[in-house]
Amino acid sequence: EALLRAEIYVPGLWEILTEEARQETDCSGYAMIALTYDDGPAKGTTRRVLNATVCHAAQATFFTIGHRLAKNAELLHREFDGGHSVQSHSWTHDLEKINVKNEAKWEERFNQTMGNMIGTVPIMMRPPGGQDHLFRTAGCTLPMILWETNSQDAAKGDIYPEDMISCSGNAL
Repeated sequence: EALLRAEIYVPGLWEILTEEARQETDCSGYAMIALTYDDGPAKGTTRRVLNATVCHAAQATFFTIGHRLAKNAELLHREFDGGHSVQSHSWTHDLEKINVKNEAKWEERFNQTMGNMIGTVPIMMRPPGGQDHLFRTAGCTLPMILWETNSQDAAKGDIYPEDMISCSGNAL
């Protein structure tokens, strides 16, 4: 016996959905936010974010950096085993190294590393710095997920779960 878990990027299916399916998946009438966390997994902050999702019965999408996966395997497994979505934030955060040759190599390396660790590969990407044009030009074919509200954690140096909760109110 085994469990099957599937993640589907619905906008990618929009053209083939029936009208009934489109109506059933249309959430435009609801005030919603998506809790996302970038730049992990990292021991301190990722652990606090995961603990906060448990305390608040929340689900999140973790946009992970590929070169951090192996050395933070326990956190990657906590993200995935907790039912969260684990996606790509590139192999590295170094935007100066983005080009066609590197992106193809990084995407393959990311998929192989994550696939070997948790049995799934990313179906979407959050480009570092929101620089989706760099990744598209470099050949990345994953849907790019950007943001509308920013916690400003990079400017603050660190962020705590209560900062995320207060920031999320701005999105509604």
